[in-house]
Amino acid sequence: MNTAGFNLYRGTSPDGPFDVKVNDQLIPASPDPLTGGDYSFTDQTTRSGVIYYYQLQEVETNGAVNIHGPIAVRAGGFDWRHALVIGALAIAAAAIWVWGGKRT
Repeated sequence: MNTAGFNLYRGTSPDGPFDVKVNDQLIPASPDPLTGGDYSFTDQTTRSGVIYYYQLQEVETNGAVNIHGPIAVRAGGFDWRHALVIGALAIAAAAIWVWGGKRT
């Protein structure tokens, strides 16, 4: 294996373009060519609920490039709209509990 490292590119269509490079610098390859490595990367620039498509660019030590993918990922994470709904339900439940307690 001649892999020096990887770049990760993102697009919003499975057909590309994959014009957003999400890593700042080359993600180094595992030093063990026999066992490889476990890799993970968190894209901090996504919007919750949106489906993104990623291509992995393998960069070899001789400069050759191999493209893998794309794969589809639905972005997760915290969504303020969900928090507002949960907060409103909690306030309503508390109000019903307080109001119900005063009636008895």
